[in-house]
Amino acid sequence: MSALCSKAKSTIAILAIASFSLAACTGFGNHDSFQASNRSEESNTSRQWMSSNHSRALQKRVRAPTYETSSYQAKAFELINAYRVSVNVGKLRQEPRLDAAAQAQALYLASNLALGGLTELSHNEVPNFANYYADTPLARARKAGVAMKEWVGENIAAGRHQPDLDAYARDCIGQAINSVYHLVPLLRNQESCGLGFVSDNATYPIYVCATEFGTIGGVRGAPGPNTGLYSGGQQISPSAAVHVPYDGETHVPLAMAPELPHLRLGRSALGRPIMVMVNAQDQDSLTVVKFTLQDSSGSVVPAHILISKGARLGSLVIAVVDPNNLLADGVVFLLPSAPLVANTTYTATFSGARVKAIFNLSWQFTTEETLVDIQPVNFDAGH
Repeated sequence: MSALCSKAKSTIAILAIASFSLAACTGFGNHDSFQASNRSEESNTSRQWMSSNHSRALQKRVRAPTYETSSYQAKAFELINAYRVSVNVGKLRQEPRLDAAAQAQALYLASNLALGGLTELSHNEVPNFANYYADTPLARARKAGVAMKEWVGENIAAGRHQPDLDAYARDCIGQAINSVYHLVPLLRNQESCGLGFVSDNATYPIYVCATEFGTIGGVRGAPGPNTGLYSGGQQISPSAAVHVPYDGETHVPLAMAPELPHLRLGRSALGRPIMVMVNAQDQDSLTVVKFTLQDSSGSVVPAHILISKGARLGSLVIAVVDPNNLLADGVVFLLPSAPLVANTTYTATFSGARVKAIFNLSWQFTTEETLVDIQPVNFDAGH
């Protein structure tokens, strides 16, 4: 049972999917801060422009983490970086101060969900609640000792019992990968991360995990309470485009995680989101000319094309502008109208442009063998 959230208010909307509830609320605003969040944190979104002259190259190597080898943190750190490398967006380094902030948030959430003070995930802590640490992701990171100029964003999740720590990490990180608003922050230009985890137990059968993202290289301006930014950090090349699933990826889920806020594209479940992302640090619009998905027989899969308000369309493309205004510039999604077919190889094709860069992409991926049952997590007294 799982759930995913996108950020814009002080409470986190829940996304229901296989075994946990994920609230990933680092999102994108207009041109330099990004925030995917639930509407209650919308006032936290800062919208600043910063020059691309302050970006850094992708991190191909990072120092070995200090996590205990068998810990949740070690497993999740490995998963995040393995996927980022496969997508060609650079590795993240461990930041112990963000680890401290993430662990404090996980403990706060686990304690208050179990006590009944919280009935949903939230990025903002309440001072008189158990294990209160600090109000916002930024405040918690600063209390833990990060630099004042560092930008900090947070993903939080909760879920049911898993057989081992590998499975907990796959459950927590995997749902963000299989989403829209939460996938984008996971793969953006941040440089570091911190990880927190509190397991379920005999008295409360729901675990909680938290991931903090940090960006400090080349940043300017004052960071918001739970934000990342378009410029600074590590950047993909302005002439490059990356995509998810990556070329040759296998065991791809058939259906999208039921994310909140809703995309409002109908009542039926959507298929696994297909994403293309380009460098957006120069405030340039992405023009979408073509985006299709074909099954192994060559038939075109019925789908919606989701774009940000800053994107442009070619004359042959019909698309939906993100109704929640949370999608980052430089990103476009193809959302199959129904779950994909199991054990099938699909071909995605994309054509578009950004300033003088022209993108013509074609790649394949193969789906998993079975459809995972999707159910919501209930945080009320009956769990």
